Amino acid sequence: MNINTSTVPYAGLAGNSADNPWEQTTLTINKNLMSWGASVLLHRGMENEVIVEAPPEVARQIRLAWINESGLIIDAQPDFETWVTPVDGKFHWKLTPEQGKRGRGTLVLYSREVNQIRTHEGWVLSQDLSDEVNVLIDGNSVPESGAEFFWSKPGVLTLRVDPYSPVASLPISLNWISGTGLTPDDFDVSPELEEPQAVYKWTLTGQPVNTGTFDLAFVAKGFPVPLSLDSCKLLDRARYKVLINGQEHQPGVDVAYPVRDREMSITLIRDTDSKSDTEFSLKRPSYAGSAISDPAFGVPVPVGVDGHTWKVKFSGSDRPFILGFEGSQSIALNMSPGYHSSAVTITPVTFVDGGSTRVFKVTVQGAQNPGDVRVSWDLNGKVVHYFSRLDGTSTAEADRTVSGRFSAWIYIEGEPHSVRTIQI
Repeated sequence: MNINTSTVPYAGLAGNSADNPWEQTTLTINKNLMSWGASVLLHRGMENEVIVEAPPEVARQIRLAWINESGLIIDAQPDFETWVTPVDGKFHWKLTPEQGKRGRGTLVLYSREVNQIRTHEGWVLSQDLSDEVNVLIDGNSVPESGAEFFWSKPGVLTLRVDPYSPVASLPISLNWISGTGLTPDDFDVSPELEEPQAVYKWTLTGQPVNTGTFDLAFVAKGFPVPLSLDSCKLLDRARYKVLINGQEHQPGVDVAYPVRDREMSITLIRDTDSKSDTEFSLKRPSYAGSAISDPAFGVPVPVGVDGHTWKVKFSGSDRPFILGFEGSQSIALNMSPGYHSSAVTITPVTFVDGGSTRVFKVTVQGAQNPGDVRVSWDLNGKVVHYFSRLDGTSTAEADRTVSGRFSAWIYIEGEPHSVRTIQI
């Protein structure tokens, strides 16, 4: 039954004063003992158990009320209008707020034996702490893949709370749940784990010994479901270099790869300042036609200061893709179809003001036979212009109203060479 201030004789009665006989009573909600005047918390969509113990001179019967400030509907068993008698010295209710709503209210206890009342301001909230707060790492949202921490580098976890939510003043602790390859001893944590805090900030610094994954949880009294922070990772901070056919390449920089079943060697080397070998696997590229590798894609192998080499053969692909290593950290290479002629240079795509249209151009120079150069232009993956037997500069036009990725695909001697892209 929904109760509001118009139906409950609340105003004008003495509440939580120093000489209130209700101080001789105890109130527990969901097995949590409520101190005198503390805010109560009811969880929506579930039964909330309310128990009161009172001496007979204070209450032989008690009526419960919820002074509604938010239009919430709360089902009470027994009903809010019912005077309840104790069973084995205890008064019992089950309160079930409607699902999907939150709001403020006041819990009020009435007795026929005394004029005073007992009151507690309160909230109806979700039972899941994640509905009330968001977790950040170093000031940013936690990625879906999980929070990443690095050896000897402090990582800061904070909680973002609605300032009008009662959770903003609720002590919350950070708890260790489980780890793979890791224990809490692998971290310096400040403040300590499992210590409730009113300031929602924790610093975790991984020791430079082990790597692995671990799960954490933020726990608040009164919330049955904690805020889980799963799939966290502790990674090393070692530096790596990648050799393609013996030539060093920086991760993140475009690398030309041969097509038509030509093999290439890819070597990952760990710097000498690292403490131990770490296992890495080569990820199967998602957009590279067919590809084979030895060792096979996805098979972890130890990588130390001497490095490890994969023999990889690509075929059937004419588009760029990402080739990545997975291990104690992620390393990625941007692979582009390769035409191996050091004499060929290709300018970036440039924009020329064409009045009512936008004109884009790219120039290919140094090909042995300019007639063997072709350029295909596409907008967001759809071909809009195609040129064969290019001699020098290729241009394409786009209406000023369109937007997206405008790309020039360059083919030399029938093989994909590279792509140049501009954002419009």
